[in-house]
Amino acid sequence: MLRSIYCAVIACVALLGGSSAVQSAEPAKRCDAKEFRAFDFWVGEWRVTWTTLQGQPAEGRSSIQRVVGGCAIEEHWQGKDGSEGKSLSFFDPGTKRWHQTWVDATAQPLMFEGNFEGESLVLTAKVAYGGGFQTYHRITWTPLPGGVRQHWQQSANGQTWDTVFDGRYAPAKGH
Repeated sequence: MLRSIYCAVIACVALLGGSSAVQSAEPAKRCDAKEFRAFDFWVGEWRVTWTTLQGQPAEGRSSIQRVVGGCAIEEHWQGKDGSEGKSLSFFDPGTKRWHQTWVDATAQPLMFEGNFEGESLVLTAKVAYGGGFQTYHRITWTPLPGGVRQHWQQSANGQTWDTVFDGRYAPAKGH
């Protein structure tokens, strides 16, 4: 009996990395896995340009960095018009889906979720208002040569979509 317990303990030690060769290797960090790094194309210091719904050119800046040990991506958006917002994006290994929480000065947070479609990340959100009114949001980020396209669409029914923002991210000068 004692011999069986001893053999079981030795087997567990070997499985848990009891050999010196295993102990000397640096363990991989969980958030270094490719699933967590798939949205890294958005990380950087960006100058963002787009055309407003009124047809006017507009510009802003977005600072996007990996945070909390590389397990999330934090965005800080600043428009030249004084608008400001923040988002936190992360991959959930349990559901194998991406999530983003966005908040700005309108005090209407948006909770997005979705996944990659080809090389683009597509996240959607549904916002319920009083009286049964609701809107749907869909944001698609696509890597471009030397930048990123962010296409934000909105819908009243989740079937027909209108563009509300079609921004081009280019590296900010001086960063």
